[in-house]
Amino acid sequence: MTRTFGFGHNGGTMEEELKRVIREHDDLDSAAGSLEALLHEGPEKLPLILEARSTFANDLSEHLLKEHDVLELALARRGNGDQFSRKRLDEELERLRWDWEECLASWDEESAAAQWDLFAEHTAALLSRVRRRISLETDLLRT
Repeated sequence: MTRTFGFGHNGGTMEEELKRVIREHDDLDSAAGSLEALLHEGPEKLPLILEARSTFANDLSEHLLKEHDVLELALARRGNGDQFSRKRLDEELERLRWDWEECLASWDEESAAAQWDLFAEHTAALLSRVRRRISLETDLLRT
């Protein structure tokens, strides 16, 4: 998934940008689901899992760097006082980013192979959190 992400980067209207970010969310959610499915296939798929995780991490990082403007505009449309508080969203995203970076740094091929069950459980739980975040943002963008 090589794209230019973020509001205004493609010269589109706000509505076009919203649709594009939602499509990217769909792509990221699909990739996370595929990675979760690979985890269920077991440790014999570890090299493929690590490759898919790396690709997913790069795509997610690129997306996160450039979606901020679109999310800010979507939040502004909603006004203040609803469940999508900017502060809460920012805090949750920072916690998720930190946990994701820690996961990438902690689990190389050797450690994942040595502690497969823990690696698979930890990675699946983190992917589930990422997918929930994507869903939350997509809901925000659609309203």
